[in-house]
Amino acid sequence: MIDRLVKYIKANPQRQWGNSRQALAQLKVEAEIGRLICYRLAWLHDKGMATVHDAAESRLYSTELLKRAARVAIELLGLYGQLDKRDSRAPLHGWFKHLYLSSIGVTIAAGTSEILKNIIASSGLKLPRE
Repeated sequence: MIDRLVKYIKANPQRQWGNSRQALAQLKVEAEIGRLICYRLAWLHDKGMATVHDAAESRLYSTELLKRAARVAIELLGLYGQLDKRDSRAPLHGWFKHLYLSSIGVTIAAGTSEILKNIIASSGLKLPRE
């Protein structure tokens, strides 16, 4: 998603993109961290050492990052980012709008972010349940 957004911004230099450089650089770093977390989880799984809290950490980080990245994309695109595929002015045929709306559901489906945090707290940090 970040690469698609950068490509779109480069293809439309006539627009004022505000603080896009800082926001995109931050997302790029966070995406690389997420990639490394996933690689670590895969390595732990291959070694038979992966735990439920390792998987919860990976899922929590990636879904929350998707939500943040989608929000940044919509903020950078402004009102055009809210247009759907039926409008010819919609960036990338409304893909960013769709991603933004669906990113909220990703943090709910198959375990909410709050449940994942509880798994990390109890299993990973060994904190007592409340």
